[in-house]
Amino acid sequence: HAVEDVFLEDVLPKIGYSIQAGGSSKGGGFGGGGSGGKARAERAQLREKTANANSGTDFAGASNVDAVTDEELASFYSHCSGNVKESLANWDPENADLELVLAAIEHICRRE
Repeated sequence: HAVEDVFLEDVLPKIGYSIQAGGSSKGGGFGGGGSGGKARAERAQLREKTANANSGTDFAGASNVDAVTDEELASFYSHCSGNVKESLANWDPENADLELVLAAIEHICRRE
């Protein structure tokens, strides 16, 4: 099976999932996701630069996955719909959203 990189901002509109503040979730469609390959690449470069700057420091082992900042929402995710941006702002990388995982798996299974 071929493996493909898929990003949260691309999956949310496809599965009709919304990440709510406080960890709750809801289904429901929203549109306007668009392609964000360039934005993701820029964000990845920023994260790599930060990680390299922290090498040899107490931050060297820190997770490279952080919550999305307001600056990132305005710049890297400007192509996304308001609902996707809100979900990204509410996303907490420290807590697994099992409802999101389930919604993604259900979407994959329905498309197989």
